[in-house]
Amino acid sequence: MVFSVVIVALLIINFKVKIKSRKNFYICTVIIFTFLGFFVAPGQGMDLQRHYETLDAIRSVGLSRMVATNYNGFGDQVLHLPVYALFFALVTQFPFNEMLLALTYAGVYGCQMAILKMSVKDFSLTKLSEKMGYMFILCMTNAFSATGIRNMLAFAVFALFFYLEEIRHKYKKTAWVVYLLLCLFHDSVIALVLMRAALIFARKKSFKWVIGIFAVWSYLIPLLIPVLSLFSSVPFISGLVIQLTRYTGGSVSNFMGSSGYGLMLAAQLPILFMTWYAGVHPHKLPQTEPLKLFANMIVAFCAGGLARGAIVIRFLMIAFFVMIPYFAQIFQSGEYQLRVRIGSFSVRKLAQAALFLMPLAWFVFLVVFQYRWFAFGLPHVVPVGINGSVIDIFKMIIHTLWDMN
Repeated sequence: MVFSVVIVALLIINFKVKIKSRKNFYICTVIIFTFLGFFVAPGQGMDLQRHYETLDAIRSVGLSRMVATNYNGFGDQVLHLPVYALFFALVTQFPFNEMLLALTYAGVYGCQMAILKMSVKDFSLTKLSEKMGYMFILCMTNAFSATGIRNMLAFAVFALFFYLEEIRHKYKKTAWVVYLLLCLFHDSVIALVLMRAALIFARKKSFKWVIGIFAVWSYLIPLLIPVLSLFSSVPFISGLVIQLTRYTGGSVSNFMGSSGYGLMLAAQLPILFMTWYAGVHPHKLPQTEPLKLFANMIVAFCAGGLARGAIVIRFLMIAFFVMIPYFAQIFQSGEYQLRVRIGSFSVRKLAQAALFLMPLAWFVFLVVFQYRWFAFGLPHVVPVGINGSVIDIFKMIIHTLWDMN
């Protein structure tokens, strides 16, 4: 219950305490979650437990031996996702495994707080809108799911750079370099990069065709695999082929029989659709157009993979990351305030109330079904097994990739 209590306390401070510097409050929030990451004890069967075992193995037998024996599939990961392997190798430079989750929480919450803070200036958000955006982040971010490390961290970094290049029109070249590196960190980012590329063409051509393609993507997998296999020498492409091959089987497609995924989807979708349809229209605030177009593609992608529950749940999270400023604007007063009408009847207040309560309901869902499984303990100090500088570790991974090819 530690996580739940901390989040409730931060929400009370957010709404009830007069805060002189919201920026400092956001920094303190990130520090608090980073600190909590040091004390999360992984339960048996959690991805985090497997990640910690991998870190211990890297320290004890070395990276080369790990690759040679393909311990926990790490050899395949070095070949397909070298940035992921580099990240893990760098974490072994610290004397405790808990640094892995601490860095992940710092990245996930830090990127979202940065998006919110920039949105305040870029969209002239009121104090209420800013507070609602903060509540949205704390309630909607699944801290338990983040213990899987790679997926949510990659999505958060992607959302930050997407905001920087699309809303602030900065770091455009840097953003694409980051996107490529994220593809080498987790192969699910490839789908986001395709959506980002499609956004460029969608502005010039019919957007309906783009939405249609993403809506039927799962039916195109049997056609995509032979084509992608021609480029299997590219690291992240070969990993993508493996993942797509898995998705054609029944192990990940039996979503309708999974009550857990069904409940999560039932809890998240209403929030997404309310935010999606009830927010500020792009013609009133043109800066929001990229956010809504990108969210449209994610929704279409999720609809196309509805029978594959894990994929839908993961990609709904990137939709929420991208739509942080969009959600906050719904509570904006003045020229850009929410306008939802049924006939001649305005339901603005009703919609705002619903969008205030639904993230809180999702948070209650997380507390009941996931956060209660959190266990806490003191960090375990372990010997650092890989000696050398960051450059030495980078050279080691490059040398390993060279030998494997």
